[in-house]
Amino acid sequence: VAFKLLRGELEHFGVEYGEDEILEETLSNIVVARRLQDIRRINGLLLGCGDLDYLLDKLTEYGFIEKDNGRFSPTELGRIVAAHFLSVEQTFLIKDAVLAGRDPMDIITGLEVIDAIYFKYASQLSNALGTDIPTRVFGAGLDIVYSADGISKLKENLRRTALDFAREFMACTCKDSPYCGCVEKKFSSMVIELCAGGLSPDGIIAELTKRYGVYAYTGDMLNYLDQAARSLEAVELIAGIYGKKELGVKARELREKMEG
Repeated sequence: VAFKLLRGELEHFGVEYGEDEILEETLSNIVVARRLQDIRRINGLLLGCGDLDYLLDKLTEYGFIEKDNGRFSPTELGRIVAAHFLSVEQTFLIKDAVLAGRDPMDIITGLEVIDAIYFKYASQLSNALGTDIPTRVFGAGLDIVYSADGISKLKENLRRTALDFAREFMACTCKDSPYCGCVEKKFSSMVIELCAGGLSPDGIIAELTKRYGVYAYTGDMLNYLDQAARSLEAVELIAGIYGKKELGVKARELREKMEG
């Protein structure tokens, strides 16, 4: 079987991109190439190239680019989108939230949460509950461990941390609770607040383990905090475009605290 596989032909595969991804690529190309012939040449070299005329029309419609004397250039909003690697959906989520005057923390946790969080004492929890539990906290683990029935079966030390977690993050009245996303957003807000308070990624993980018996890998934590800081900068800049000065200041102050 091994020799047959080695001597066989590789199966053909193709790369397929969604419209959002192709729009992001095209916008990035326009940042470095302004003439249509240059944009078209670069677009033709991409694996996920699409209908360039359609893409240019959509970017113009979204307010990301403008055309002048036959040359294309990114608008102020378009430059922010390209520099911060925002998708079309993320851009309009930020724009709508900024215009609605929502708090910067609420905006960025609405864009992305840190969900790679794990039970520190998973084996002990499984033994106490009499069933295998997922190692990840968010998902089925919320229902199994943090339900009233689940908490009542835990030993004193585990029960205390489980109750602290439930009180802090699960006081939600949504119909779909705990699967409505509120727990992840509240948890992510605390992570950002701990970072803004001066803790390093490893310090944040140690604090979460001490308080709630959960942990994350340093790389995952670092990546999330980096993304959150970049999103806050995008919120600040987009707020400036639409005259939301106070909101922009709040986003900048939070970002600066995170960056130390």
